[in-house]
Amino acid sequence: MFYPKHQIRNYCVYLGSLECGKHKLDMGVYEHPDGATSHAIVDGNDDGDYLSGVFELDNPKYNFQSWYCKINEELYRKYLIFKGE
Repeated sequence: MFYPKHQIRNYCVYLGSLECGKHKLDMGVYEHPDGATSHAIVDGNDDGDYLSGVFELDNPKYNFQSWYCKINEELYRKYLIFKGE
């Protein structure tokens, strides 16, 4: 984990770390109580150094198209399989 002390780790599911060129990202999601899921991708040590946004695995039409969001969605799919959902 590149940013273990980031505040987002207190309430989000950590899905692993990814290094691609100069990018160092800690991947993760926030599972909302209402059933929605948001990206929780950390890219620095400061509280504001993260990328977020709601996505739907079953209806990806309006999901973010960036490479790191697509990777995060796939990591979440694997997490759900491992978790048995």
